[in-house]
Amino acid sequence: MSKREEIFNEHSTHLLFLNEHLASKDLIYSSIPEKLRQHTIQNFRSNSRHSPYFIYGDHGSGKSSVISQIYSLVPSWFDHVKLHRIIRFASATPRSAYNLELMRVICQQMSIILNIPEGYLPKDASFDPLYINNWFQNIIKRCEDTHNNEIIFIFIDDLHKINPLDCDVVAALSWLPISLPYNVYIVCTTGAPIDALKITPMQKERFKAPDYFYDLSNDACKTVVRKVQENETFEQYVNRFFDTMEQEFGKVGFSRFTTYLTCTEYGLSETEFLELLMPISNSEAYLDTRAGDFNFSTFRTFRNRMRPLIREKLMSGKLFIQWRHSLCAEMTRKRYMDQEIARQAHKEIVNLFFPQEENEESDESRTEEKSDKSGE
Repeated sequence: MSKREEIFNEHSTHLLFLNEHLASKDLIYSSIPEKLRQHTIQNFRSNSRHSPYFIYGDHGSGKSSVISQIYSLVPSWFDHVKLHRIIRFASATPRSAYNLELMRVICQQMSIILNIPEGYLPKDASFDPLYINNWFQNIIKRCEDTHNNEIIFIFIDDLHKINPLDCDVVAALSWLPISLPYNVYIVCTTGAPIDALKITPMQKERFKAPDYFYDLSNDACKTVVRKVQENETFEQYVNRFFDTMEQEFGKVGFSRFTTYLTCTEYGLSETEFLELLMPISNSEAYLDTRAGDFNFSTFRTFRNRMRPLIREKLMSGKLFIQWRHSLCAEMTRKRYMDQEIARQAHKEIVNLFFPQEENEESDESRTEEKSDKSGE
């Protein structure tokens, strides 16, 4: 796969997540898009430098829906300019899960947008934080100097989920500029307060400014999202959903599925789940979800009932099932998992993939034996 194809595939995957949020229509109202519109237009017209914007909220507060709506609205905010948008849902894909790999791919996408041929570099550069930081700053400077009639918006959802690398010699998110030019804007959401993010003291001081920090729990940033039941928190909703699924499919079957899903970073395919959940030793045995066993029919019914909490994601040509919200994984660990259960689940998932590797190794060894014999 060429570097350009790699960038397009990554961008397309995140656009699918974006469209999923927009199609859900969970956001009823938010004052933040209008606040952001006024502030960005003012900065652009006055050629003013500014900081990134942060939207802070807890699980189920609507921050992902808000940033998705802002993404869809910004083209209508600016007239007679060429507007570019980049969006990433942190940790939704391998290339958006780690700090420098996320930045490498964003820098390459910006290079394509701005038609910078020297913007392509080897993947090894992902492990040099200073190189990536300088590269990002240089692209921003180039956008300011040579693309006066163009605007770039970079959206990053769930900034707190980005993992640092061991080679990070500075704060993991130190690449976030404290001052951006009038035609480059960064909008982030975070489930962690500014003080808890891996940023420098100077960044913390600048990013807390009222014009750039929007706390969804404040009345000034009023945001209303659609709820299944009024006066129910998102955590209460997930707990109630888990209780309902336990009653319908049995605690053993439900906990097995949620445990396997929680033990994988990017989910499993339907076939892989069935290999874990459907016993194959006795084809005539009666399979009962209350005993922890599924067949094709019961798993399809189960998966359809789980749709509010899981998503299907196309990645590397395969359709993966994964949690829609990180809170679901947290809830699973609290309700169903201890150290031994987690260890056993990881072992079963590893064993699911080992036979293929063993077959490949045995095929290679047989090929080598034939070569040795023919050489004799």
